[in-house]
Amino acid sequence: MIRLKYSGERHLSAVLAEMAVAEWERLPAKGETVTCVPSSRRTLRKRGYNQVNLIARRVCGLTGGRFTELLARNPGPSQVGLTATERRLNLSGVFRVSSKIPPGRIWLLDDVRATGETIAHARLALLGGGASEVVCLAVNFRETGAGSMLRPGEEERETAGREE
Repeated sequence: MIRLKYSGERHLSAVLAEMAVAEWERLPAKGETVTCVPSSRRTLRKRGYNQVNLIARRVCGLTGGRFTELLARNPGPSQVGLTATERRLNLSGVFRVSSKIPPGRIWLLDDVRATGETIAHARLALLGGGASEVVCLAVNFRETGAGSMLRPGEEERETAGREE
């Protein structure tokens, strides 16, 4: 994921999508809507692409899902290096629905789940925009414990009841 995000190795999105699809317990069905957590405009200008968008499109190719960009991100500071509390405060009101919400289940993808705050806020924006069901999936999970920004147990406490 680091090479995809920071070294421009876009081809790795296909590998990560295939690995994720092989591991996820639930997958989008043919025709179901798949969307992703959007990057900020600043990140898109700098990187040139949204890595989770690339992964989500490949997931659709593997599962028959239909990719649709449904969310936009309001300007704000990056989440990288923030604590769980800082992440929660940083994300307040950051996501907005940018397209008409289609009927049926929506699959929301993110690249890395650290505290779960990013995907939880994106999910709330979709539900607030009229989505009836949002299933959240992440390609990678940030480990807790030594060397992590999270203390053991913090991740579960921060996101309890917010993700499916």
